Amino acid sequence: MKRSNEIRAIVGTKNPTKIKAVQKVMRMFFRNARVVPKPAASGIPEQPRSLGETVRGAKNRAKNAWNATRAVRTVAKSKRTRDQPTHEYAIGLESGWMKIPRHAGTFDVAACAIYDGKKFSVGLSPAFVIPPAIVDYVKKHDGHMSGAFEHVFPEAGKNLGERTGAIGFLTRKKYVRQNLNEHALLMALVPRLNATRFA
Repeated sequence: MKRSNEIRAIVGTKNPTKIKAVQKVMRMFFRNARVVPKPAASGIPEQPRSLGETVRGAKNRAKNAWNATRAVRTVAKSKRTRDQPTHEYAIGLESGWMKIPRHAGTFDVAACAIYDGKKFSVGLSPAFVIPPAIVDYVKKHDGHMSGAFEHVFPEAGKNLGERTGAIGFLTRKKYVRQNLNEHALLMALVPRLNATRFA
């Protein structure tokens, strides 16, 4: 992937922390990258409970966002407009749980999938351990982690997933959900930034 001003990144979400993360990372490499939010279904439960499920959700979001913009892409190509991007990617971000073999506790991790219409590249964020009371609440009520924090730890506030995230609450805002998404996207970009090395 060459540095270019003609990059369009379609993000399969309306979550502001994910959109900001994509804007920041893409513009590290592509000055005028256009980031286009396009809410897309993950096709998995609201709270993914395994690494495989989390990655699958990220891939589904990316592919569904790509397919949702197919008509716009076809019209643009037929008109051969001057601002038509030379590279286009759909990006899916999903947070979920994972277990580490022979280690107690349940961890939260963000997965990122980048789709170009043909293939995926995937990256992961750092993972952090989740308070046991949150895990128990989610399992008991079949809910989502943000909602669990709101009930178990009211001081976390509402809509935590659209603000600092659980990690922001647990680190006293020293590291927030946007950081997790940024790092997952950076890792997913590695094979695309080094195409010849992964040929």
